Amino acid sequence: MLSALQQVYGDRTLKESAVYDWFSWFKNGQEKLEDDQRSGRPSTCRTAEMTEKVRKLIQCNRRMTIVELEQEVGISHGSIHAILSDDL
Repeated sequence: MLSALQQVYGDRTLKESAVYDWFSWFKNGQEKLEDDQRSGRPSTCRTAEMTEKVRKLIQCNRRMTIVELEQEVGISHGSIHAILSDDL
């Protein structure tokens, strides 16, 4: 059975669990919906400099493997793959 909100807003209706989460956040003093800053190591692998370095290596040798790129630039397999598929 559809709720009144789902009948009015259709697929754009927030899930009930999201509404409860937001209510809890605001009740506990949260005033915005964005995530707070988290501690931890910042991502340094997919920077503009690293992307450019990978681009230049690929332009010099289009047959380089991801493993060879990992060894050359010193970042992980997943980061190389993300640069190649998302950034280049």
